[in-house]
Order: sequence, then C-alpha cells, then structure tokens
Amino acid sequence: MKRIVHVRLLIGITLFLILSTLSVQTVVLAEGAVTPFKVNCVTYPEVDVIPGYLVVTIPAECGGTHLGNSEWYANSMVDITTFPALQTGDMVFTAADGSQLFGSFNGYAVPNDIGGFDYWGDYGITEGTGRFSGATGSGTYYGGADGTTGVLTFEGTLIDP
Repeated sequence: MKRIVHVRLLIGITLFLILSTLSVQTVVLAEGAVTPFKVNCVTYPEVDVIPGYLVVTIPAECGGTHLGNSEWYANSMVDITTFPALQTGDMVFTAADGSQLFGSFNGYAVPNDIGGFDYWGDYGITEGTGRFSGATGSGTYYGGADGTTGVLTFEGTLIDP
C-alpha cells in the first residue's frame, strides 16, 4: 500500500513539474511572437498638387487581424517626376479600443485605367500604444484608387503585439 502511495505521489509531482515547465515555456514563446497581420481598407484620399508632387491625405475605414474594425490615416508624398512615381508616407492604425500602431511606408504608384492610381510597396510598424505597446512589424501593401475612393491591403507580420 505504501508503495502505491509513493508511486502516485511520484507521478503527481512529475506531472506537476511537466505542466509547470510547459506553462513557463508558453509564456516565453508568447513574448516576441511573430504573428500574421492582414488589414483591408477603404480609403478616401484627398489630393493637393504642388510642382512635381502629389500631397495626399488618406483617411480610411479598415478591418483586419488584431485590429478588428479600425481606422487608418496617412500623410503621403508622391513624386510624379519619376515613373513609376515614388510614394512615401507616415501612417497610424487606430483600433476600436483606441490602441494604435504607428509606422511608415515606401513604394510606387502608377496611373490606372479608371483615372486614379494603383500603388504597392513596403511598410514598417515602429511602435504601438495600448494593447499594441511594444509592437513592431513589417510587410507589403497594395491597392488602387479612382481619385475619390480606393482600396488598400496590408499583409505582413506583427512582433509582440
């Protein structure tokens, strides 16, 4: 009988140690985790023209992983003296709870058949607030606009969101 009690106690302690180790490993693996990030937006660009450049303010309504229903806002410069046009800008995603992701983008734009532009490039997330505090990330973006509305997709990863 004592032997059965000792074996059960030994099994219980062993299971406890295994489960404790797994819990610690799970927490360690979650920190710095790389997770997929995809956001689809409807944009409402406002364009001003200065010699050689388009100055574009871009508010958008979005939805996607980690953000849910959200907003995106960017200030962009498009150098139309080159082909394809060079596009740069600063951006911010704002989730419904007010948490934010900040970053920038660099890419290209070309005229499309509907009187607007198609665009693509790379983006980087440099910091976050709220539930995104400490987050970084990167990926690609692509889309098109007709001058008054557009579509925009971001695909990439977030680190430690």
